[in-house]
Parts: sequence; structure tokens; C-alpha cells
Amino acid sequence: MAENELKTFVDNLPEQVNKMREALENRRYVDLANVLTNVCDALSVIDAGNAAEKYHENVTAFVEQFILDVSTLSIEVQMAAHKLKHEKSREPAARAGKPNILAVDNSVIFLNTLKRLLADAPYNLHCVTTAEDALRYLEKNRPDVFLLDIEMPVTDGYELARAIKQSGRDAPIIFITGNSEREYIDKAIEVGAEAVLMKPLRLNQLLEKLKEIV
Repeated sequence: MAENELKTFVDNLPEQVNKMREALENRRYVDLANVLTNVCDALSVIDAGNAAEKYHENVTAFVEQFILDVSTLSIEVQMAAHKLKHEKSREPAARAGKPNILAVDNSVIFLNTLKRLLADAPYNLHCVTTAEDALRYLEKNRPDVFLLDIEMPVTDGYELARAIKQSGRDAPIIFITGNSEREYIDKAIEVGAEAVLMKPLRLNQLLEKLKEIV
């Protein structure tokens, strides 16, 4: 019986995930709460023993996706609340040609992933791995948007953002991070971030944000 219950739960995961995504996209939080209640109820009756090992990867994938979705929502709520209180919406600037993006992350793997994600998108992407390289790039170039990792050695994303502002650049800054805690978001807002996106980065989310602010 326990294995049958667990199998049913796993088989229904894609439908539950889609319902949560739809609820999040449409800001229907009551619907989201109902889906979560159903998931919790299903998990609470499962006592699968050895059967749990068979489906553990499926359940893990579901939970990881759920954490990412909720973390993303948390960031969006914090950023939206700040903009409503302190700022007017940014109007995308009119420009000829593809917008230029400067991405700064100490992870070469992440930058390569970013290149693949944006390979067919209408943007010119330039990547560097240190804040120092970014500032040198700014001596001769004016990006239309910045994608900055927060947690970098030597000079972190916050410090780099301050240096960018001090250099006279006013292009929007998007932070990319794996942490949605209030402290991180408050600091991002403090240094003038236009948005904060969660890792692992999803293409549709990134493209939507770029279209919104660039």
C-alpha cells in the first residue's frame, strides 16, 4: 500500500508542479496554497520504507523546483514592495541594434551556461570573471544592462555595483544569486539593483526581465 501511495504521488508531481507554476504566474496565492495543502496531505500519508528510495530522485526534483519557485516569488515581492514605495517604473531606453549585456560571475561554468541560454536571444553578451575585469571593460564600453553575481571573491557584486554607479553608468543592474534572504535583497536594493534573479537561472525568467527593463 505504501509503495502504491508513493507511486501515485510521484506520478501526479508534474500536474502539481504545473498548477503551482500557473498559480505563481497569475498571482493566485489561494490556488497555490490549495496545491501545497494537497501535496502536504499526500506526503503525510506516505510511509514507504524501502519504496521511498525508488522514487527519491523524483520527489527531490519536485522539492528543489518548488524551493526555487517560492524563492523567486519572495524576491519579486520584496523588489515590488520597494519599487511601489520608493521608485517609479523604469522605462526601457530606445536604442538601435541589440542591447549589450555585461555579465560578471567568478564561475566560468555559469557564464558558459549563460552564453548557451542567450545564444539565440537578441542581445550582445560579454562575460568576465572578476570585478576588476568588469571595470576595465567599462573604460571603453557602455553596456545597456549588467548581470552581476553577488558572492564573488575579492570584490563582491554589491561593491561592483557601487563602483559602476560611481563611474557614471546608469544602466540597470540585475543581480543573480542563490540566496533569497531579506538581507541579500535589502543590500541589492540599497546599491540600486533593478532586479534579482535566482540561480539556477531559467531562460524564460531572464528574457522576461530583460525585455521589461532594457
